[in-house]
Amino acid sequence: MPGKGQLMDELWLAALYDVLKWVAGLAAAIVLVLVLGLPRVRLRRRSLFKFLGVTKQQPAFRVYLSTVFVTPGGAVDFRGAARTFAGPAIPAGELAAVGELAHMFSDAILDELPGRLRRWLARRVSWVFQSVTPELLASPPDPGLVTPGNTLTVGSRYYNSATEVVAQSGRMTLTFDLAKAPPGIRVTSGRDSGRVFQLRAGEADDLAILEKVADERNDSTAFVAAGLGEVGSRGAADYFATNWRELYSRYGTKAFSLCLRFQNVNADPNAHRRAEELWSYAEQ
Repeated sequence: MPGKGQLMDELWLAALYDVLKWVAGLAAAIVLVLVLGLPRVRLRRRSLFKFLGVTKQQPAFRVYLSTVFVTPGGAVDFRGAARTFAGPAIPAGELAAVGELAHMFSDAILDELPGRLRRWLARRVSWVFQSVTPELLASPPDPGLVTPGNTLTVGSRYYNSATEVVAQSGRMTLTFDLAKAPPGIRVTSGRDSGRVFQLRAGEADDLAILEKVADERNDSTAFVAAGLGEVGSRGAADYFATNWRELYSRYGTKAFSLCLRFQNVNADPNAHRRAEELWSYAEQ
């Protein structure tokens, strides 16, 4: 009969064998995932970064949200009671769009890799494997404080100074038309210059602009997701985040403009997810 020491040795060897077998299986699974999954991941991220204008030299992407400045005595709480808060605030609807925007940059395979392995892949295989996270910012009170670069602005030029910067560039095809009743969105150039899309009388609609503009002076790209109301701004940002593949398939790296409608915004909590394309235009 084997002695006690021999039995212990055999138990340790059996345990070590099981551990080594588990490690080998895990390593094989990781290699299989990397070999089969990385080409797909690389293609997806290359398409995303081309669409956004992100490059190895300019990997930053900023998202500017609207800033509403609450004056003294102008704030109410969730019960409707007047409160003393005064200062800058970000609309809740725009903040709610942040999750979808951040999800654009995530990847189930890359995000689970050890940091050292991911950095090695970015250095040795393709820079698109590096971690790129959008920088979420409240728009500053002065348009001159907006940092140039690849950007998405959420909210109209009246509440978002970064949108104002893009609008002042003169490159946008769509603008808000607030002089008429009901208000709407007007085409400012191109084949349909002067055409206006208005809110429909008796309907709880919102309208929004989703536009891509080339900033040649700063060698960057600006996207604008701006609604007449909060639902429109949130909905345009959601549409941008969830449909970027289709937009890239349609327009590639060209500038484009979309006018979107959202219906039943007062009663439907998911109205921002139900965009209707009313008009589109792409740079020739």
